[in-house]
Amino acid sequence: MQAQYLPKELAILNYIEENSQATQRELSAFAGVSLGTINLVLKRMVKVGWLKIERMQPNSVRYLLTPSGIANKIERTYGYLVRTYNEIDRLQARIVTIANALATRSELEQIFFYGQEDELCQMIQNLIHNQSFIVPAKFYHTLEELKADPNYHKETPVLLISKETQMPQSKEEVKRINLIGMLRV
Repeated sequence: MQAQYLPKELAILNYIEENSQATQRELSAFAGVSLGTINLVLKRMVKVGWLKIERMQPNSVRYLLTPSGIANKIERTYGYLVRTYNEIDRLQARIVTIANALATRSELEQIFFYGQEDELCQMIQNLIHNQSFIVPAKFYHTLEELKADPNYHKETPVLLISKETQMPQSKEEVKRINLIGMLRV
């Protein structure tokens, strides 16, 4: 049976690896848990063999990751990466499903995305580059660029990847669909 671990233990192990002379108060502040909790966590880490405590002076110690602690940290990091990549894959599949359903339902010849330059924008641009949609797709950061596209018509829906209020108002109304809102459902 695997022991129950605090979600912040990986962060604590990383912090200790980088700051071996960190005090329990520093660890408490870093992890956002009480000093008593840090004390218990450190004792448990020593007991299971992830940490070794080295006395520097009577009132100061240094925490060192053991080979077992390093292996545990690597295993947790790997697990975190796998979960993150799986979540990214699910999010990309959801974006493609929503956009393709919109294209089919509205009989679109092209999909237009609009939003700020961020991680979600990069993800969608990768999907566009990989031709993941059933019709061509383009991404725009400004209304001027969008309206200048010869394939864009004001009745064509635009998928927003930012908060809807971040698309500036214009004299010509743009038909907006909040992709972020659809992803939350």
